[in-house]
This record gives sequence, structure tokens and C-alpha cells, in this order.
Amino acid sequence: MGAPVAAALTCEPAMSDFISAYIFLSYALYCLPKPLALRKEHLLPLVLPSLFLSGDSDEICDKKVLTEVSAKMATQPAIYWVAGANHGMSVKSRKRIDIEEEMCGCVVKWVTKEYRRLSKRSVEESRDPVLCCTKCGELTNQTCVRTSE
Repeated sequence: MGAPVAAALTCEPAMSDFISAYIFLSYALYCLPKPLALRKEHLLPLVLPSLFLSGDSDEICDKKVLTEVSAKMATQPAIYWVAGANHGMSVKSRKRIDIEEEMCGCVVKWVTKEYRRLSKRSVEESRDPVLCCTKCGELTNQTCVRTSE
């Protein structure tokens, strides 16, 4: 769903138990066709953990401007820049699957870190690291039984 709708939902008391974080994929910081109109007002009051994944060549989400906007947010979001990617997360010299794997890996690491932080478990205290199986994509803390031979 779009960022404005997601932000509005977290203001609803009935939804507060269901939403614990935001992940913005290729967030459109500018409203087209007016590139000077920033879409930032609904971001500023967000207090939940947030992750932005964006291409560093995204034509409607300037790296410098997103960094400035994120510094003004009520929560300090994480930002991950995909090198050379445009708004559609395309890079001429890379396969789509490689870009998607990079982004998924980033999301898994961030969600794991936030889960541990929110549950007051540090990485050092954790005995059961969360892993992402490279064959089936399932989150597991053991050898994946679905793909073992």
C-alpha cells in the first residue's frame, strides 16, 4: 500500500497492534509532474521503525533530499541504497534476480535486527540466529528441511 495510507492506518487505534514497522520500496519522494512538490508530510510524524530501499539513481527520490527528510522524521529510519538503480530498481549491468536478492537480504537483516531490538534481545544474547535459506527463501534457525538432500 502507499505510504500515505499506511501512515494513516497507524493512527487508527484498532490497527496499532497489527503494524509494527514500515518498509518503503522505491518511495516516490516527488509528486510528478511537479518535481518540486515533496511527499514528506505523512513521513515526519512516523514513530515506528522504518526502512527505505531506494536506488541511488532514482529520478523521483533524490538521495540528498531523502536523507534530509529522514533526519526530520520522528523516528530515525534506515536507508539502503541500491547502487546504480533507478526508480524501478533496474540497473543496466545487473540481472533483476540479483537486485531482488540484494534487497530481500537487506530486508531480512533489518527485520531481524528490529525484532531483536523490540523484543529486547541483543545479537550477542541470541542463541538462535535467524537465517534465510538461499534455496527456498524460508526463515529458519536450523538447516532447511524442505531443500536438504
